Formats: sequence, structure tokens, C-alpha cells
Amino acid sequence: NRTISFTDIPTNGAHPIFFEGVLHTDGSLSGTYSAPDVNQQGTWQVVPASPPTFVDLQAVGIQALQPLVAGSNPTFRATIRNNGSASSGNFNIRWIADGQNFYGGHYSIPAGTVDTHDYIWSNITAGQHTLTFIANFDHTIAETTTRNNLATLTFTVRSDVTISIVGSSSVRLSVP
Repeated sequence: NRTISFTDIPTNGAHPIFFEGVLHTDGSLSGTYSAPDVNQQGTWQVVPASPPTFVDLQAVGIQALQPLVAGSNPTFRATIRNNGSASSGNFNIRWIADGQNFYGGHYSIPAGTVDTHDYIWSNITAGQHTLTFIANFDHTIAETTTRNNLATLTFTVRSDVTISIVGSSSVRLSVP
């Protein structure tokens, strides 16, 4: 703590005011003042403003949690990080699977933490697919940027074929 003192001498003929106080380690100031010419005294305090808080949701990526085989129901997981200094509050999400929209909601993500949101693709077919995840797609919560709210995964699903070999048991092959 460091002490400070200063005098406010008005130019309009009013009485001077003497200030004494302390500069605290948190950046605040406090102390006493007196105006002896008019027999007034009291205390004063200056507190620094809190830094502004913000939310910044980032769709980090999407991953498949199971092998991608035609006819299966694989789960995909989007990872979402709140790069902000405040909790996000609840927000809406959108999955886009080969152009088809699926909507949902997500609970608040605390500042500086990561969470996930899953999507189950029912009866996925063989071939190339695109899956996109968008956090806060409708901008219901204010963010410093929404340019990082989207993640896209393009992938190929293989057919699963079972063949029989004479004199042997069945063998399962995956064919691209």
C-alpha cells in the first residue's frame, strides 16, 4: 500500500479540499478529505472498473465415435469450447447432415471450458457424406465473434459385405 495526498484548489473562489489516502494492491484508492475553511470532512473511494466479460463459443471439431459402416447408426460428437471470460448461457445448435437440418439446444458452458454435443446418424448409407455442426446458429447469445462457431466433417462410409468361403466359416469384409 502506498499513501497519496493532493489538494483541489478551485478557480471559482470556492474553498480548497485536501485529500489523503492509500493506493491498494487491487488498484483501488480510499481515504479522507477535509475542507477546513468550511469545517467539512468525510471519506472517499475509487474502485477500478471490472474488466468486461465476453462469450466466444468455438466449434473445435467433429469426430465419429464408431466405425462408419453402411446400415449402422453411428454417433458423431462435436466439441465446443467457450474461449470467453463469462458463462455462455443456454444456446441453440444446428446439425446439417447432407443438407438436412436438425435443431437442438445446449446448456451453458462455463468460461474457459470444453463441452460436447452428440448426433446419431440413423441408418447411414454408403458413400460420401458431409456433417456440419453450428453452435449458437441463431445468435441468441452475444459473442465477440461467431466466425468460429461452425465445424464440418466430410467422410466416406463403406459397405459391409459378408461372403462365405467353401469349407470355412463366414468372413466379414469391408469394401470401400
